[in-house]
Amino acid sequence: AATGVEAITRAARYARVAFDYGVDWQVFEEDDVIRISFPTSPTTLAERIATEVGVAAFLHYFRTMGRQDVVPSDVVFSHAAPADTRAHKAFFRGPIRWGAGVPGFAFDAAYAERSVLPKADRSMNQFFERYADDLLEQMQRGTTARARVRAIVEVELANGDPSSGQVAKRLAMSERSLRRTLREEGTTFREVVDEVRHGRALSLLRAPQMSVAQVAYLLGFSDVSTFSRAFKRWTGTSPRAFRRSEVQ
Repeated sequence: AATGVEAITRAARYARVAFDYGVDWQVFEEDDVIRISFPTSPTTLAERIATEVGVAAFLHYFRTMGRQDVVPSDVVFSHAAPADTRAHKAFFRGPIRWGAGVPGFAFDAAYAERSVLPKADRSMNQFFERYADDLLEQMQRGTTARARVRAIVEVELANGDPSSGQVAKRLAMSERSLRRTLREEGTTFREVVDEVRHGRALSLLRAPQMSVAQVAYLLGFSDVSTFSRAFKRWTGTSPRAFRRSEVQ
């Protein structure tokens, strides 16, 4: 890739070819900010550590590739902060929000714009891109529609209650085809959304600094009562009762 923007976009696109975490990295450009997201909801200690390592590794790659000391403007993890965060602060050197949504980081787009790679070889790039596309296509053939929908829903929850139409558009298919494909896999769109919300709710409620209202908002619910009813349907208990049982 000849520029930092190309490099970061392709790194996200082909990350699964090298490291298959089961989800795809997402790149969003918002005004003068680029956000790299890793849509997952870790629950176990191993998953939390893997998520932290993944986000840190991606930032390290960009710092190395662009030969710039990139300091992120925002670092996000969906799980609660560990007891000691000194290493995290030393590495990221930017604000870190724990228990706050989709894992990832954001940085000023100027870093990417300044990252021009003078030794970029376009012919070699085209060769490797075709090869990587073939590998990615082979991997995606084995990826279920449910897994692809989950990855998109993980990101879209921050913007409210995602619709099947929105997700179908992101997958470049009709809403009817999406519903049929999920039905063939033994599930529905609403069941996948519930599954994602349930997993993330458990993770967020374990973060004591997050209020129940904040958790409801991050999960795309319109109000706390709607979230509480859904949580009770999933677990048989209320969000506050769950939190008290985790603290004890």
